Amino acid sequence: MLGLNRHAHCQLMGLLGPLVISASLACAENWPGWRGPRGDGTSLEKEVPTRWSSTENVVWKTAVSGEGHSSPVVWNDRVFLTTGLPERQERALLCFDRGTGGALWQQTVIQAPLEAKNGENSYASATPVTDGEKIYVTFLDREEVVVAAYDFAGKQLWLARPGRFQSQWGFSHTPRLFEDKVIVGWAQQGAAGHQAGRRGERHRQQGCLEDVRGGALRAFTHRGGRLVSDLLLQREGGALL
Repeated sequence: MLGLNRHAHCQLMGLLGPLVISASLACAENWPGWRGPRGDGTSLEKEVPTRWSSTENVVWKTAVSGEGHSSPVVWNDRVFLTTGLPERQERALLCFDRGTGGALWQQTVIQAPLEAKNGENSYASATPVTDGEKIYVTFLDREEVVVAAYDFAGKQLWLARPGRFQSQWGFSHTPRLFEDKVIVGWAQQGAAGHQAGRRGERHRQQGCLEDVRGGALRAFTHRGGRLVSDLLLQREGGALL
């Protein structure tokens, strides 16, 4: 069963096991990716439930196959979630009906040998992101970072491999959207793939994919230093990454 974590739209909440959605369904704001529409974990919705039990403020529960640490994302009447299926060596994207909890489709993104990871990590730890037309996911295929785009019907539109990643802790790097770009940053110890530097030194790689051109790699950067999750800050007269 998939354990989902705390980030919520319309108080979509995670319990160890089933996917659970609350009774507050009349919401105007979508929850399109990790930490919500502004990337800061906040919602503009008012008067949402603040208490739950196995029955209180719960509309439906749906069992989710596999396991993963990714958060669900919500766009209108759709809920998207990733999962890992270790017994089949698959990493998949799932889609549910927000109103009923019914499974609409499941698509295998990659089937590959399982990567090394910490016991507290999973094979589906990166949260998907959507722009309302496409859903973007990231996984690891051995030592290659995989970024893929799907439409809301579950059709794969493109799949790209922007760089390499190697870590004993596993992969959990969530994509972000900005204008026509899909941005994925990842960090690791030592040198691997495009990375350069002294072993034991922590580095970041960042792939910038241009979605409108089918996932073509637009830019690839590398920098060192202490790492935190990416934030995209919009300001008057331009944008700051």
